[in-house]
Amino acid sequence: MQQWYALHTKVYAEQIAERELHRHGIETYLPEIGIKSSKSGKPAEKRKAFFPGYLFMNVDLNELSPSTLRWAVGVRHIVTYGDKPVAVPAEIIGFIRRQLAEQEASTASRKQQRDRKSVV
Repeated sequence: MQQWYALHTKVYAEQIAERELHRHGIETYLPEIGIKSSKSGKPAEKRKAFFPGYLFMNVDLNELSPSTLRWAVGVRHIVTYGDKPVAVPAEIIGFIRRQLAEQEASTASRKQQRDRKSVV
């Protein structure tokens, strides 16, 4: 049965690990947030991992070859309690998705309001 699991990734390798897992046909979720940055004095927005060093995968561990994770670029290991992988309830994944979507929508709304005020 497919379940969500948290994966610990190498430093700043969340997106690399996500691409690698997709290459193996594994569904992933990498929660990200927009971060304001400034390069050369120009305002920009970067996407950063909400949980640095972690991402989620939805997989049936009974059907996943252990070597897939062991040799996946960017992946350190699956999060365990003792020696057993810990499943993350789908409700928690849904909650994270909703919260981040609401935060992004709120941020976008505030940005639009600021942009309208600066035009006037």
